[in-house]
Amino acid sequence: MRGRETFERLSEDADEDRLYGWGMASGAHSTTPASARNTDYTEAKLVLDAEGAMTAVVGAVELGQGAETALAQIAAERTGIPIERVTVRSKTHADDVDDKYGSIASRSTYLMGRAIAEAAEELTATLRERASDRLGVPMDELTVADGEIRDGAEATELAELITEGVSATGRTETTRAPSSFGVHFAGVTIDPETGGVDLRTYVAAQDVGYAINPAMVEGQLHGAVQDGVEFATLSELQLDRGIPENPNLADYPVSSPHEMPAELQ
Repeated sequence: MRGRETFERLSEDADEDRLYGWGMASGAHSTTPASARNTDYTEAKLVLDAEGAMTAVVGAVELGQGAETALAQIAAERTGIPIERVTVRSKTHADDVDDKYGSIASRSTYLMGRAIAEAAEELTATLRERASDRLGVPMDELTVADGEIRDGAEATELAELITEGVSATGRTETTRAPSSFGVHFAGVTIDPETGGVDLRTYVAAQDVGYAINPAMVEGQLHGAVQDGVEFATLSELQLDRGIPENPNLADYPVSSPHEMPAELQ
């Protein structure tokens, strides 16, 4: 609906000296390589030290996609540990954390986030059990929030109850690969004398499921639009018998904010 309304508005403001074009494309992207014949799996380990700081060890590698931020948010929300006390790091060969693929196929938040949630359930149960013994309060009456063990109106800092570190490992497996769907609309003008293309407006409607971090999702959409603009209007790998003739950014044009649409929704 937004795409159609935008196109209709642009038609009303049309300049007779230019050519106008409107395009629509739809697509889907899976969230893991899993299938009925391929089980994807991962583990996440949460380690809470005696001072109340927590480390999440996962199979993801931070490539600028924001995985560490999203996974830290999940860990903080599901454990009750303040996010400023949560650190996410990639597993090493020394860590007893299993993972099948790493940071590919948009699987980090979907799969590793679930493993973190499983680990958080075990970790908070252990904390409540220990607090129950120390405080003499039934376990089912205790909660963990803001780095504290709470019994109704009473609150005790975790650091006062933990004499040694606590850890828990969560594991998740799946043969399902939910897809993210999108429909995008573009409105362009063309100067018939020069052939110059001007991207006037762009509407991106993307079904991302539950957005753990809406600002990062919006940023990824903006970046994807800019990549699409570059592929469609600028980028051209020039080959001579298979050898690139423009192998550097001086000769291979890339997009900039100047090429982005004046209106992006």
